[in-house]
Amino acid sequence: MKKEALAAAISRRSRFLLTDVNDLLTLAFDEIGNALGKGEQVRLGHIGMLKPSRRAAGKGRNVQTGEVIVIPAKRTLNNSPLKREGFDLAEAFL
Repeated sequence: MKKEALAAAISRRSRFLLTDVNDLLTLAFDEIGNALGKGEQVRLGHIGMLKPSRRAAGKGRNVQTGEVIVIPAKRTLNNSPLKREGFDLAEAFL
């Protein structure tokens, strides 16, 4: 689901205008991005937790030529779904 579709769904189910919901989602996503940029974990209710991490540099191999290549270090984002008693988000969609 894209942000626009989410905003439209929230607007339909609430008394808020679409532009207000869109502005609120933009602010929320900006704050989530700022927190992750600072290296903080972000817990999203019963949905899951976003946690920034660093992947170390390593060596790889070009499959076509066999040449050894250096894979640079980079920042990644880990997502772990939260489980609460009697509810598993992953199983809810199966």
